[in-house]
Amino acid sequence: MTGKRGLRERKKEQTTERLHRAALDLISERGFDAASIDDICEAADVSKTTFYRYFETKEDVLLGRASENLEFLRAAFAECPPEESLIDAARFACGRFAERIEAERETKLLVSRISRSTPSLAARSLSHYTQWEDLLRSEAERRAPRSTDPMLLWVQASTVAAAVRSASDFWLEHGAERPLGELIDTALASLRDEVDAHPLERQR
Repeated sequence: MTGKRGLRERKKEQTTERLHRAALDLISERGFDAASIDDICEAADVSKTTFYRYFETKEDVLLGRASENLEFLRAAFAECPPEESLIDAARFACGRFAERIEAERETKLLVSRISRSTPSLAARSLSHYTQWEDLLRSEAERRAPRSTDPMLLWVQASTVAAAVRSASDFWLEHGAERPLGELIDTALASLRDEVDAHPLERQR
């Protein structure tokens, strides 16, 4: 059973990569609107049914499935002790995630360039960002003392999300010259002194 499950996972990864590469090549050549899902399926040699088994939209085949990224991040957060602060846990989890992104450096740069001129991709990216912020809010609530003001937890989660996004945007805008993990870690470390100086806990 383990061998069969491993084979299925490998086939799934290969199909996902084939669709992603076909979409990237076609959209780079023709533009986002001119490259249809039918075109992508033909180039990847898969059926349209298979496409929709892996991706909901054409935007997703370029940006990736947010659910898988969130599961990866959720698992990384779970490795951190519950008493660890949100910022420290985020530094670890995002560092792990940055390693995955770094491995796809050239692809991420190309997708970023395409996204700048494609409103639907920008909107989809915003949707993914909202889900990421929701995950941070959940982690903030799980890690904070019960006496913490819930509003301040939302503020902290939004601040952490913005710091990670700013570091990621900087990485893309500057040609991914510096390691993404280093940029994210620096951004989050800059928040620690401020948080330490203004504890979130408020006694009721």
